[in-house]
Amino acid sequence: MSTRARIVGEALDVSIPTDYVKFLDTYGMYEDEGVEVYGLDDAIIDPDKIPCVIGATRILRKTANLPKQFLAVHHTGYEDEVVCLDSTTGEVVLLTHGTMSKIAETFSAWFSREILGKKD
Repeated sequence: MSTRARIVGEALDVSIPTDYVKFLDTYGMYEDEGVEVYGLDDAIIDPDKIPCVIGATRILRKTANLPKQFLAVHHTGYEDEVVCLDSTTGEVVLLTHGTMSKIAETFSAWFSREILGKKD
């Protein structure tokens, strides 16, 4: 496991799905035209704040009672809409006003389609 994935996993006490490990290794975090996908890289000064996945997840655990197995990976820009990665299944869910709905089978499928604009 990469150093970034190990740090995230230990800080949040979760296992990191393989495709998110690859994201962390490739991008660290992703930002383009105001769109952020939370992660961990050398540019992050404070891991307890957004856009660090550690900070984003800890904040949602406190404010929205985010279950422990989820990682907060993206805010959609709409109030109370956060994209989360289920560390146990690898699925991606949308957390909206306390309700979760699956939006992708894997992180890489979601990232490719929704962020990079590519079709599977």
